Amino acid sequence: MARMTWWRLIWLGWAASGCHQLDSAAQTPEGETLALFYNQSLEVREPSGLALDPERKTLWTVGNNSDVYQLDLEGAVLARYRGVGADLEGIAFSPVDSTLWVADESDNSLIQLSRSGQRLASHQVALSSEKNKGLEGICLDPQGKVYVLNEKRPGLLVALGPQLSVERQFALTFAGDYSDLAFDAQGGNFCVLSDEDRALFLWNSDRGVSRTFALPFANPEGVAVDPVGQRLYLVSDEEEELYVFGLPGLRAAPRSTSP
Repeated sequence: MARMTWWRLIWLGWAASGCHQLDSAAQTPEGETLALFYNQSLEVREPSGLALDPERKTLWTVGNNSDVYQLDLEGAVLARYRGVGADLEGIAFSPVDSTLWVADESDNSLIQLSRSGQRLASHQVALSSEKNKGLEGICLDPQGKVYVLNEKRPGLLVALGPQLSVERQFALTFAGDYSDLAFDAQGGNFCVLSDEDRALFLWNSDRGVSRTFALPFANPEGVAVDPVGQRLYLVSDEEEELYVFGLPGLRAAPRSTSP
């Protein structure tokens, strides 16, 4: 179970499902905020990475450095595949063939799995990075194009080609590190998480960072976008919790900072 933190003590009770309910926007020290619907403790050690499976209406995450978990939309574990990799950090769902892709930081490799956990393929990404500073996040766009994050030194968002070769690299300098990403096709942005900054950034290659959202929890390590359910899902590594926010606030016009 996750540790109780001071700001959770003021939240309003428990729902019958065990989820914390909050009607107002989550308050954070800096940056814009998103409307927090609820958060739920996970039976996953050190969850990292998050992906939505829109066909099954479930989530996928990795934990314990080596295992893959299937969750329902409220965080209950539906399936667990053990020993998939050595240092798993990210996971993505392919809208093209309904397979899973996981990022293994130990050797900067991508592992393709079936929904049942069968290993289908493995590919090394040609990135030079420091130990424990390599592949940290992965996502696919609606056409199945693969994007990955290099955590830091350097921070990179990398577009991969059809054979998973490096097609294009974008240097990222707006945060201390980069822990996961998801693509919001309707908004036209990547949602990029920073563990060190405790923030979510909206970024694309044309405009750079357009908005920054401070997050009310430590160690954000996974993000997934549900455009149909209008939800934004995030996981905390340290607190081992799932957080569910309203997606409309992500796409609304930025609030004015003028008096």
